[in-house]
This record gives sequence, C-alpha cells and structure tokens, in this order.
Amino acid sequence: MRTKETRRPSKGSTTKARQVRTEPVRAADLSKKDPPPSVEPWLSSFGTPQRPRAVDGHTVWPGPTAWLVATLRTPCQVDYVIVCPKAAPLDWWWTADPPLGVAAVSTLWPADPRLAPTLAAPGRPVVFIGDMDPVAVAQYLAARRMLRERRGPELVYGGMNDSWLAAIRRSVRRSLPERALRIRLNKAETRLWGRLDAATDVERLLGPEACDLLRSGYKIEFEAASNPAILKPGHKRWVFGYLRSLALAAKARGS
Repeated sequence: MRTKETRRPSKGSTTKARQVRTEPVRAADLSKKDPPPSVEPWLSSFGTPQRPRAVDGHTVWPGPTAWLVATLRTPCQVDYVIVCPKAAPLDWWWTADPPLGVAAVSTLWPADPRLAPTLAAPGRPVVFIGDMDPVAVAQYLAARRMLRERRGPELVYGGMNDSWLAAIRRSVRRSLPERALRIRLNKAETRLWGRLDAATDVERLLGPEACDLLRSGYKIEFEAASNPAILKPGHKRWVFGYLRSLALAAKARGS
C-alpha cells in the first residue's frame, strides 16, 4: 500500500501533525477482504462498505474507491492514542499547550479497516471521542468491531456521556447554559437512535442522563463540549485527566 503524507510541525511543541491518505482499493478487493456486516440493524442504516449510505451527512465507510484521509498528531513519547471523527476540537486543543503523551488521530471514518495498522502499537490504549449523538455511537461501535476482527487494540469509549454532561455544566460560561448547546435530532438520526437503543446497551456506554437526552430527541455535538470560546480553561484539564484515567484503566486490564 502506498501512502502520501504531508508534515506540519506544531508551533512551540515537539508534536507533529501528519496527514495520511491511504490508497483506494477496488470494490472486488474490498469485498474479498471485508465482507459486509449482516447482523446489527443499526449498522445497516449506513449501507455496506461497498455502498455506503449517509445518516445526517455522515458515513461509516468512505466507499471502495475513496481515499481514507487521517490527520495524525504524534509526540515523541506516546502514552495513549485518541481517535476522533471531528477535526476542530483537536485543532483547538493542540494550538496551545498540547497535551503531553497523547497521540491523536482525526478521521471521518474510524471504522475503516485501513486505519487498523496505525492504531496497532502495543501497550498504547486507544480511546474514542466524539459527539453525543447516534452517529458517533454507531461510529464507535463499528470501529470497535473492526479492531476486534483484526485483533487490534480494544477501543475504549471516552466520548460524551454523563461525565461529560457534568463537566460541561461546571465549565460552560454563565451566559450560555448547557441547554443552549442542544440540537434537535433529525428523522434519520431519530431512526438510528431507536435501532441503537433497542439492540445495544447504550445506557452502559453513555449513562442514563445522556440516554434520556437522546431519547427526548436532542444531541450535543463535540464542538460544543470542547470550544474554548464558551468553556472555561479548566475544562481542557478535565478532558485530558478523564481520558488519561480511561487509558490507564484499559492498560491495567490489558486492553
């Protein structure tokens, strides 16, 4: 497999950002290596790897002839890795005082099998972060499944849940209450959430309060949970303290 990459040093940091484009594969090759999943109804909402279908503009796979594009931020010493479908939060966090010991992968398609070798470093836990919405939950579950099938690292869920909701309420500026950050789910998202809620243990993943919010027809996107313009400076410290605690727990379990 050939890759094309560009490197951009982060200002005032030893961290480097690298954009990787993996070579597209033919549909025939993809069908041989990656048979389409045939069980979970929620995953069928996104079509198949050969014929992806979007939910609220998002797909789980890029398609058999598309490039997988991922931006990597890699410090000299890596303690754990975060995977995020969103780019803006990572840009905000790495602009000043990048977190120590944290590598970050930003890609629209964390479940794409071509990402697996990038995440396969032994002894480095991998933590997923993303929106509090049905699409991000599906992206996490699909990526976890993909890594298990390829004997990769266990993907830890660090995305928005009850702990994130409590942290947002502590950190959001007084002029903007947490309720103002909520966005109504559209019909496709509501349908996907119903399938996830019926087929998976979403309360264990998200917590009861986050699930109640989604069941009421609302979501909170990750940009609202990470934007330094609306959150106090201490929120970033909480985020990386929380993610590190998840990574350490996963390492202790041998994930």
